Amino acid sequence: MKHINRLMVATLTGIITGLLGLLFLNSFKLYNKYVIYNDYNFVFPIIGGLLLSIIWYFIGDGNKHFGSKVVKDEIESINMQIISLKDAVIKFAGTIISICTGFIMGKVGFFIHLGGAVGSNIAYRITEDNNERKLIITSGVAGALAAITGSVPFAVLFVIEVYYIKNISFNRVVYPLIISAISGYAIVHFLFNKVHIIRFPVETMDVSASLVYAVVVGFIASILGILMSRYIPFLKEMHNKKMPFFAPIIGGFILSIIGYYYPEFFKLFVLDFSSSFNYILMLALLFIGVSISMLFGAIGGEFTVLVVMGALIGAIINPTGVVIVLGISGVLSAFYGAGFSVLVLFASTEAPNLIIPVAITIIIGVIIHEIFHEKIEKQNT
Repeated sequence: MKHINRLMVATLTGIITGLLGLLFLNSFKLYNKYVIYNDYNFVFPIIGGLLLSIIWYFIGDGNKHFGSKVVKDEIESINMQIISLKDAVIKFAGTIISICTGFIMGKVGFFIHLGGAVGSNIAYRITEDNNERKLIITSGVAGALAAITGSVPFAVLFVIEVYYIKNISFNRVVYPLIISAISGYAIVHFLFNKVHIIRFPVETMDVSASLVYAVVVGFIASILGILMSRYIPFLKEMHNKKMPFFAPIIGGFILSIIGYYYPEFFKLFVLDFSSSFNYILMLALLFIGVSISMLFGAIGGEFTVLVVMGALIGAIINPTGVVIVLGISGVLSAFYGAGFSVLVLFASTEAPNLIIPVAITIIIGVIIHEIFHEKIEKQNT
């Protein structure tokens, strides 16, 4: 594929993911308006469980995997398309239902899936070259991530670190990723008034926080990130292998009971860290909620869950902006092993003075990630 054609395809992919991002982001206005502060919001998980059961019935024995794992599977099996258009549409609806009815699932992970689906369905229709297919698929991911996070550099670096770290060509790969990311970002930036899913408590940051926190929080958050990198796939695999299609109904009832006795449960993704919260209780509710949601078949990603989990770890240690951000960066870098992209994400949130402490935390996270996964690889060989 010629370079100019490659850039045109990247632009198209970014525009499509950006437009779908608008639809996705607007759907959560309804959640914020009608669910979070509704006196009867504990009923919503039951309704969501019923709807999700219908979705799982139609998915049947098809592809039950989700998010970045599906994109990796698609790239590793590039001769055969895995993410069908039907699969993407069903999981698009399932993610909105899951999150808008109180299941604890992430939004960004779905966008990785959606971007990969858009890229995949374009790639397999216009080229038979496997390298070009991989580029178009990952361009979709870059466009989607830029649209949802509001950070083009983060989107491009994340894709490079996760999918291209061992095989990168600037002219062939990076330019199209940048074009796609800019296109996806521009759609949301100009049409959605610069509102994005990921927000950081920049306004409460205490820049005088000791670098000691970077080490302490980095170690604790990184250990949690590594544990979650094993626990989350285990939950999803248990659902895929063991649970019947009506499992979400059971999960919905359990979450409704939790929400009835602990109304804070429905505010996990809108925490105001300047208020007085019992952060330990909120972390426990988050862990229980995500466990039930993933085990019983909610559809969604893990990125946003990890962000909130890291923020709560930081808030438990010291509820100031710097420490909260350190908690987030430690969990993300250890979970994904993507240090540069996480650093750029925070550097582009109007807090460049965080770079040094965040970099220390990220280095700890990446080192722990590499040590852990090296041991796993040795055990498997």
